[in-house]
Amino acid sequence: MSEYFDKYVDDKGSWDHDLWNMHRIVTDNLPNILQSVYRQGMSDGQRTIVEKAANIDPQMPQSPAQSQDNSLAQQVLDALGRQSTLTFKI
Repeated sequence: MSEYFDKYVDDKGSWDHDLWNMHRIVTDNLPNILQSVYRQGMSDGQRTIVEKAANIDPQMPQSPAQSQDNSLAQQVLDALGRQSTLTFKI
């Protein structure tokens, strides 16, 4: 127990009350401090999502050019034994 206070007492026996008070405040309020940090992080995350949603581009999105050799579609057609276009009647 005597070593616990060594960091708060210098070689001359003088106490560093500021350091002691700061450590006690942080220790006593740690749950509140962590909750505040968590809320701030959530707030920043929500703000980022809102900013991205608000800054939309009015142009029509361009779809990537489809390759003539679509291996997955070709595999399905090969498995069905058909080389023509696959259609579904809904």
